Amino acid sequence: WMQAAQQALSRAAESDRLGHAVMLQVPRGAGGEWLARWCAARVFCRAAAPRPCGQCLDCRRIAADQHPDCMLVGPLEDSKEIRIDQVREMAGELALSSHG
Repeated sequence: WMQAAQQALSRAAESDRLGHAVMLQVPRGAGGEWLARWCAARVFCRAAAPRPCGQCLDCRRIAADQHPDCMLVGPLEDSKEIRIDQVREMAGELALSSHG
């Protein structure tokens, strides 16, 4: 399922039809977090290739959860839901202008 999702996200990015946010809902351990990081790196990668290079500053920052224009939000600890405080924090971050 990962390859089909990657191809769909890559096609959307290539045709400039990828939304400002992507929501992935998959069971824990099924690779959703990896796919989210891959998609973010695909969008921000400076190599302009069909897949992220993994070497440029943007790819490295995304892998380290330190990219200023990328925010991954998911359930904390043993929770199954995203908490309202997380949404409020995200809304505050979205109100800021891009760093890129």
